[in-house]
Amino acid sequence: MSLPQSQGHCFIGFLIYLESEMNSMLNTLFVGIDVSKRNNVVRFTDSLGDTLTVFSVPNNQDGANNLLEKLRNTLVSNDFQNVSIGMESTSIYADHLAIFLRNDDFLKNGVLKSLF
Repeated sequence: MSLPQSQGHCFIGFLIYLESEMNSMLNTLFVGIDVSKRNNVVRFTDSLGDTLTVFSVPNNQDGANNLLEKLRNTLVSNDFQNVSIGMESTSIYADHLAIFLRNDDFLKNGVLKSLF
């Protein structure tokens, strides 16, 4: 039994989409942030799953600025094309950091792929 023509084209389109997504993931910096009331523990990981760095910053404006500086430097020095940032939703403790990162012009105009 053969597939109807339209289903075959959808399948091929899906494979092309997957290949495109895989290529962009190879140049993606993954950032995980463990949020708490006083500190945020941050891990930068490349697309192969290798940890590039782990560090802690205070959960305040100075800590957010420090995180952003390290994030920008890592993106530029390693030639990442995308960044995917994930953080816990820990009551209200992540809100200001998520808004701060989401509104950064460098991330917004350059490489920001997703921010959760």
